[in-house]
Amino acid sequence: MSLRNAGITGLSFEGRGERIAREFYIPVLRQSVAYDRATGYFSVEALVHAASGVAGLINNGGRMRLVLGAHDVPMELWEAYRLYMVSGRDVVNEIGRRIAENLERIEDILVKRRLEALAWMFKQGILEVKVVLPRHLYLGQTGIFHYKVLIFKDREGNIIAAEGSANETEPAYTVNGERIVVFYSWRDGDKERVDDLVRSFERIWNGEHPDFEVFNLPEAVYRAIVKFAPKAPSDPSPEQTIRGSRVERFLPVCRFVRILPKVRCLAHMGLGPVRLYPHQVRAVNLARERYPFRILFADEVGLGKTIEAGACIKLLWTTGYVRRVLVLAPKNVTRQWWDEIRGKFGLPAYLLKPGKPNVFVAPDGKEFQVDGNPFDAADLIVASWHYVRGRRGSEPELFKARSFDLVLIDEAHAARITRSEFASPRPTRLYELAMALSSLTPHVFLLTATPLQLNPLEILDLLRILGLGGPWVHEDSFMRYYHALNRSPTERSYDDWLHLFNLISWFAKTYLEDRHREVVITKFFGDFEDKELLLRIVNSGDAEAFKAFLRRLDAQMLDSLDRVFRGLMPTSWFIVRNTREWLKKEGYRFPKREIENVDVSLDESHTALLEELDDYLANYYNAYMSYLKDDERRGFGLIRAVYHQRFVSSFASAYHTVKRRREALEALLEGDEERLHELIMDMLEEISEEIDEEELLEVMKTIVNRTRGLVEKELDKLRSLESSLSVYSRAVSASDDPKLCNIRNVVEKLRNEGRKILIFSKFTDTVDIIRDFISQWLGPEKVGTYTGRRGELWDSEKRCWYTCEKEVVSRALERQVDVLVCSDAASEGLNLQAASAIVNVDMPWNPAKVEQRIGRVDRIGQTADVVRVVNVWYPNTYEAKMYKVLFERHHIWWVIVGPASGIIEQRLVEAFEGGLRGDKLEKRIMEVVEQVERSKDEAVRLARIFPEDVPLNPTFTEVEVSRVLERFVRLCCEALGMRLVKRGDLLFVEPLERLPVTVRSFVENGLSLSPGRPDALVPGHPFVQWLASELELYADMPEKVPFSVYGVGGEDGLLDVYIVEPDGRPERLDDAKRVVELFGRLMDLVEGGC
Repeated sequence: MSLRNAGITGLSFEGRGERIAREFYIPVLRQSVAYDRATGYFSVEALVHAASGVAGLINNGGRMRLVLGAHDVPMELWEAYRLYMVSGRDVVNEIGRRIAENLERIEDILVKRRLEALAWMFKQGILEVKVVLPRHLYLGQTGIFHYKVLIFKDREGNIIAAEGSANETEPAYTVNGERIVVFYSWRDGDKERVDDLVRSFERIWNGEHPDFEVFNLPEAVYRAIVKFAPKAPSDPSPEQTIRGSRVERFLPVCRFVRILPKVRCLAHMGLGPVRLYPHQVRAVNLARERYPFRILFADEVGLGKTIEAGACIKLLWTTGYVRRVLVLAPKNVTRQWWDEIRGKFGLPAYLLKPGKPNVFVAPDGKEFQVDGNPFDAADLIVASWHYVRGRRGSEPELFKARSFDLVLIDEAHAARITRSEFASPRPTRLYELAMALSSLTPHVFLLTATPLQLNPLEILDLLRILGLGGPWVHEDSFMRYYHALNRSPTERSYDDWLHLFNLISWFAKTYLEDRHREVVITKFFGDFEDKELLLRIVNSGDAEAFKAFLRRLDAQMLDSLDRVFRGLMPTSWFIVRNTREWLKKEGYRFPKREIENVDVSLDESHTALLEELDDYLANYYNAYMSYLKDDERRGFGLIRAVYHQRFVSSFASAYHTVKRRREALEALLEGDEERLHELIMDMLEEISEEIDEEELLEVMKTIVNRTRGLVEKELDKLRSLESSLSVYSRAVSASDDPKLCNIRNVVEKLRNEGRKILIFSKFTDTVDIIRDFISQWLGPEKVGTYTGRRGELWDSEKRCWYTCEKEVVSRALERQVDVLVCSDAASEGLNLQAASAIVNVDMPWNPAKVEQRIGRVDRIGQTADVVRVVNVWYPNTYEAKMYKVLFERHHIWWVIVGPASGIIEQRLVEAFEGGLRGDKLEKRIMEVVEQVERSKDEAVRLARIFPEDVPLNPTFTEVEVSRVLERFVRLCCEALGMRLVKRGDLLFVEPLERLPVTVRSFVENGLSLSPGRPDALVPGHPFVQWLASELELYADMPEKVPFSVYGVGGEDGLLDVYIVEPDGRPERLDDAKRVVELFGRLMDLVEGGC
């Protein structure tokens, strides 16, 4: 037994700690009888890593001495130590107490096995441990013992010594890597360095070093470790668990799996634990087709715009195109965006919560205050565009910060120019912000399901934000283009064709690459001999040549030319839009809808209470409006409409609305502007409409100055209403609330049908009262909520509601929760198709918002054949009257929730402000419906401005890559002593305790084999990458590999795969199917094939 026979000759070793253990520690310790180790960390990780490879030492009857440096000492303890208030022994014992507590909680099997070895060595008296603390003279604020020395001795007196970095943390050992330099006592030039390291260790061990105090291991740590002691010594090395397996054949496939997430044709499967649907893959590819990346994601509700945009951000982030990203969304959905970006795509997103001071929510969920400009504090920020746009007349903080590489704006239809025949066009503040950001930012993403209403110029507003300029910015020219485009090719005049040519050829030359123009013209005009001539004319923009060319075309060729123009028009390159009708043609399945309306019957007392609330709004707000000028009325009128919607949502919502209004007026009279501002922001929190809180504050001040007596009179009325409504503010006293009783009956009926239910309200006050009311009957463990506060579920042990992330809510709905009560914050970006019924307890005035709610269950992946939509409302309200008629018009519902949604919202506002009742209201509703009917044809014409539908590619890759991955994961698990169990379309890894804690969280709920679900089995899943990395440490190359595989990087940061057969030249695999087939061949090597 000699260290000279250990097979170690290298001057240094570097890489992950596990690799160094395999290549250095283990073979050296097999030849050693003494092992001295000093390291700079006194922690659980340091103890565990010190045990790496000691099985060989134990077998030789060897002994070990371990020195650990006190580290991560709380600042207050350092300070007390520095001032002689506590002793070094006190510091070490406190750290030891914390380590002992952590040892008690260890579950990882590998960690336990290594600690078993340490524990056995302790009990046998062959391991001694001391803890080192820097002396006061060198302490400063946070002194650290920075040594890392390793000394190995054999029976012959040979010594191997090594020194390196002091980092013994888990990331250093398993991810980041480390480096050690090695010296050999029998080599010329090394002996002096070996002797010096031995002397240095002995001085520290014996307490003779002037810079350090030395203490024995705290008793608490000793007691915690010896609990792990087995009856006989165990091998703590991970290689023991995989010895004898087929691991030697895994190296090629492990290396291949490691690069798969960046392979160009499979990059959409390397984004994290996310598997996209084919139409989403197409959207991502189109968005990245043209540089700079500026795109409008305009999919209809429920088709996954958020995932498409998140996937693009992840690709651009990982390939290095962007390093600073800003996501702007309505304030009630910012948390969903933050959840989506960090949860699904693993990006380090920070959520900005504005206030005094501003607060960031970090990727790990912890909050911290931000001094200075918040937009300089992080590189990937999610914020509310209501906050970012700043106060009117002042420069937003955003423009004073470092610029961003990519800006995303959700609900971008609010960024528009308001046009009216009675007033000058007026840009919204979001439009002004978006245009400013567009000029400062290279890449821009916009998202909306309703990119235009019935005015074609609204699409031009969005195209301008995306950078469309030149002759396209003139509204008259755009309208002429729009009308010409909507005429059939044979009905267009020469002037129409020429106008289309001038605009489209200018765009094609300015914004598209040569290959783009050639592909489009070849696709739609490739059957004709004049294809090359048309390409030259478009490239040149020669109008006279185009006129001559046009005269030669017959009807068939004109139709093909029309398709060329549509393929080259700006909307085909700036917009990605998927619709349900198109996806149905491609084989997607959507459930049937059944809609039911439930009218809430009121007794005299409840009728009187609603009428009193109605009268309050009419009397006081009408009185105030008479004192306001036209430009002061807009925001005030909107608040009145919101109050009405709150009043008819629930009596609990009415109570809290009245209470906040009373508090706001009291603050106004007392001059407490800070409190008033808080109340206004609270009131606006659930309103996504464009409204300026500063303007509203000024209007309220104006009212006090002009009508103080009326304000005081209103306060008396508010106190009276608050008293009448207080009984409904708590579930225990609201048992006779007629709407709550009807909701309970509906829920009971739907549950009897075997359905899980989503209950929607615009307002969290209503959400809370429904949750508490339903919980009294159903039990709180069967109920959950999702609002702007995130998810809330019941903790049965603590008997309280706790906050959780949206994926936890989704899983709870799949398991124990039967009813999820939601605000409209859950109507976007959440997959809740475990439910198959929606209950609306109030109705947004914009039908698109209603469709977003329904889209949570009526979406891709819904397994129920029929989804139920139940509307519970007071039958005489404006919204109930309107929606009863609208829901009957199935044939125009797509118009109602799309181009005509703005019309309906506007007409509801007009009916409300006009105080229409009875026959007048019925008449107005029928007029609105007739207007929508008439607009149907215009909506069809508008749809032609969007890009033509392109058939989806076959989904062979999506299915086959999951099959090969499942095969890979199964074999890897077997090699590591685990098993893969299939339950339905989920794969479960057992036992979970075998995995590191950081990996375990990604698989504890199963690996999904279906698209659209969390934790999808794809190459980019963290567990898949961990398996490949783990086995690569121990794998070797098979004896015979009949081909070579290379990944070659491109300028865009992605890889192309090349294969070299024994008798051939390198061949590029640019087809996803062939790459997956290669994956299968590599798996055949593992199983002994070729």
